[in-house]
Amino acid sequence: MDRSFLSRPEVVAASRDFVCVRVATYEDPEENRFLKSLLRTRSGEVENSVFCLLAPDGKTKLTRSARGTEQIYTDAAAMAADMRRVAGLYSPKAAQNSLPLVASPRLALDVAAADGLPLVMILGKDRAARQHLVERTASLAWTDDLVGRFVYAEATEKDISGVRDIALDSGVAVIAPDTFGLKGTVVRQVAADAKVGKLAEALRAAATEYKAPSKSFRMHIREGQRLGVFWETRVPVTDPMEHAARERGRRVAQPPKE
Repeated sequence: MDRSFLSRPEVVAASRDFVCVRVATYEDPEENRFLKSLLRTRSGEVENSVFCLLAPDGKTKLTRSARGTEQIYTDAAAMAADMRRVAGLYSPKAAQNSLPLVASPRLALDVAAADGLPLVMILGKDRAARQHLVERTASLAWTDDLVGRFVYAEATEKDISGVRDIALDSGVAVIAPDTFGLKGTVVRQVAADAKVGKLAEALRAAATEYKAPSKSFRMHIREGQRLGVFWETRVPVTDPMEHAARERGRRVAQPPKE
């Protein structure tokens, strides 16, 4: 994440009037094609990151598109000011009440580890069984003390690999991801029939207690290579520099010791 812009308080405050989407660049073919349609790069392919403000139709550009925010705005204050300007052009039709779900449990665990946040997993045997829990969780996700504190996803219990201590097949589990986003530990879990107050209590406790491990970029890569950790994307990486770096990492990575 571009910490010089996106995590600044004025940008975060302005973002509350937007639907902010982090597209899964190399994890979803459709989203990959959408990014490619937004920006023509030197290679002609998607190069990891794209930034643009779009109108509510999801198609009309309100800013030019670029690889990052710093290519459009001089600083975070300028970005926040432009976001407030754009937000003033539209009147929201409804309050925000949807849950920002990551596309898959596998990706959600990795995103949670990368963001240094716990993962809230909505569990149920089918989509209908999970929908009620999604709506109940969404009613809490945007409250002032919980907004931005979690990554969210939904799954059946069988969909979740790397998290062995889930003790329910329908409900909400809060998971602390490991350093590399491949495994996780349950820190709170609430059954599907629990009252919303109990779910709120569990989320607030998890948000307060969770402490993300400190990471150094170089040491993180070095340790991953030592342990043989390598993330295989669902869509081939087409950013030339990132592709070259990944191939170097693949060659260096040592297989994990038994």
